[in-house]
Amino acid sequence: MSDRELDSWAGAWQSNVPDLGPLRKRAAREGLWLRVIVANDALGSLGCLAVAVWFVLDEPDLLRLVIAGGLAALGALGCVFTMQNWRGLWQDGAASVRDYLAQARARSAARLRWIRLGGWLLAAEMMFFGAVIAWRWQAGVDPGKAGRALVLLLVLCIAAGIFVGWLLRRERRNAAGLERMAAEIERET
Repeated sequence: MSDRELDSWAGAWQSNVPDLGPLRKRAAREGLWLRVIVANDALGSLGCLAVAVWFVLDEPDLLRLVIAGGLAALGALGCVFTMQNWRGLWQDGAASVRDYLAQARARSAARLRWIRLGGWLLAAEMMFFGAVIAWRWQAGVDPGKAGRALVLLLVLCIAAGIFVGWLLRRERRNAAGLERMAAEIERET
């Protein structure tokens, strides 16, 4: 949520007769993004499970079973988390500025949990694949090939870490703005 949108919300509740139209539009847009996030999580989780099955069926050796188990565990964790985290946040039936603010705060808290879990999952995936690459290295894979794989993994980890950090900072700023608005509303009543 941008500072302009936060200012718009602040102006809406400070006026005597708030115009709920922009707030409804914002809540509807946020609901659409929520659906996109959940669909993305579901597709990612199903993708992890599909790759795990493919790995086992393609060539069932010990390494592939370990990779498949790791991918299946991450996919299952993603599915369970998504279902729990976003439960109850689909409704757009808020009737007042307070309702919209409460809904926005709940969604912001869910986004913060989602981003934090994403960071932890990223770390777990990097450690998992780093261990798989090291295992392959020990098994006699060309050291140059394993080294390139580790460098690529490190580059991906840094890029994804920067993105997760940016998302976390952005959502914390949004949550702080929502908290300030909630405190202002409580002071006025």
